[in-house]
Amino acid sequence: MQKLLLYFLLFAGISYGQQLPISSHIFLNKHLINPSFTGQGNQANIQVGFRSQWVGFNGSPRTVLLGGQGVLMNGKVGIGGYLFNDFAGNTISTTGVIIPLAYHQSFKGKHNISIGISPVIEQFSMNLLNQVSINPNDPGLTNTNLNQIVGDLNLGVAYRFSDKFNIGISAQQILQSRLNKINLTSFDSNRLSRQFNMFASYKLFNNEKLSIEPQLMIKSIFITPIQYDFGVKVNLHKAIGFGFYYRSADAFYALLGYDGKKIAAYYSYDLTRSNIRNYSSGSHEFTLIYKFQIKIIPDTDNDGINDDKDDCKDLAGPKENNGCPWGDKDGDGLKDNVDKCPEISGPVENKGCPWSDSDGDGIHDGIDDCKDQAGPVENRGCPWGDKDSDGVADNIDECPMTKGPIENKGCPIVEQKVKEQITKAVDNLEFENNSDKIIATSYPALDVLIVLLTEKSDWSLNLAGHTDNVGNDEFNMDLSKRRAESIKAYFVAKGINASRITTEFFGETKPIDTNDTPAGRKKNRRVEMKMVFN
Repeated sequence: MQKLLLYFLLFAGISYGQQLPISSHIFLNKHLINPSFTGQGNQANIQVGFRSQWVGFNGSPRTVLLGGQGVLMNGKVGIGGYLFNDFAGNTISTTGVIIPLAYHQSFKGKHNISIGISPVIEQFSMNLLNQVSINPNDPGLTNTNLNQIVGDLNLGVAYRFSDKFNIGISAQQILQSRLNKINLTSFDSNRLSRQFNMFASYKLFNNEKLSIEPQLMIKSIFITPIQYDFGVKVNLHKAIGFGFYYRSADAFYALLGYDGKKIAAYYSYDLTRSNIRNYSSGSHEFTLIYKFQIKIIPDTDNDGINDDKDDCKDLAGPKENNGCPWGDKDGDGLKDNVDKCPEISGPVENKGCPWSDSDGDGIHDGIDDCKDQAGPVENRGCPWGDKDSDGVADNIDECPMTKGPIENKGCPIVEQKVKEQITKAVDNLEFENNSDKIIATSYPALDVLIVLLTEKSDWSLNLAGHTDNVGNDEFNMDLSKRRAESIKAYFVAKGINASRITTEFFGETKPIDTNDTPAGRKKNRRVEMKMVFN
């Protein structure tokens, strides 16, 4: 069982420690850790990579990578596919495929945000036959080969502030797939752990001859101390690159490479800080990349129209206007795409076109109520009518709804006889004391007016009630109102349309004589009557 104890200690490291392979070319392959970097910068290439760790040890870890990446939709989508094999010793190996996918969106000039996802399918294998047992009869050797295929996901997001500054965060092994078939303990605890990463880089110089780029990667699985890689990469003439890095609690490493237009090749050497350096010749890693030229047509103003079809490359605009913003040629405040007369200024109410004047009266059709008949502006472009057909135009007819001669400004002439009838009706009008009940002796004079109103069907009558100052103001005001309405009710009962009788009431506020004498108070207690014309 001693051998089983060794396996348990080994898998405890896989379950709770650093599970993903170490790479000194991680800044060249950020998209494998953070899928949002896939295709960023319009990369399209095929690459092969190999890492041999702690050379000199039998069964030392080795990692092989083969795959590539490219872009679709004019650089908006990045896609990749990679096969990998990670040999962690004579016992454990992992083989799988990773498919990073990314979407890139540019805005505000050189700013770019990217999101990405990587499905991962991998097979974990444990081969117990490769181990030398302290006890040849160890029952742990009865299961000679353990295998399990699992799937998982990596997620990431990245932001490029400019050509100089990039930052990204990601999470690997999101699903924390369980390795239940490779479990040598009594605990069902072997599973993949989530790893969280952060990349950041900034180019201090970035020209044809020299660029200096500090780079940082921080990684954590929470249950172990935070680890980081930090270093500086230098590029000369955009072809020769070298860098020096430090990996926390592990190693110093150096990077050297050539990065041409079609071919890139990099080599790195790790010098571990642990006592392993006394027994190993270090760690070596190689990457070879073949690049494809992809024609990406930029969209400078980010309006969704590529520059080769955009007539206004620096100004966002709709496709219907060839990528240019809609203008306002005539300066009337209405954009040309909705202006029915883009060359001639006109109001919004008429869809940008000037109003016409169909009847030539100087009043445009937008405010002319009679577009086909000339008329003055005072009558909203309509000719003055003669509603009562008395030969007097309504604009000078003071009684436009009642016939009357022009010499009386279109109003009827009230004959002296009628005036006398009205006066008699007023003078003979009496009510019971402090009441609105009409005394019967008043009826004959009122009936004469009823006959007159029946004959003059277009005439109307106004009744105004008044009182003397005996009693309080509120009572007198109400009394004057009731008396005027009482007379109106009498007229209506006799067949006069109620709409032809109007009433007013003033109480004691408008005396025509003194209230100091009985005769004066009698004159003030009255209902005035006046013929009115519309």
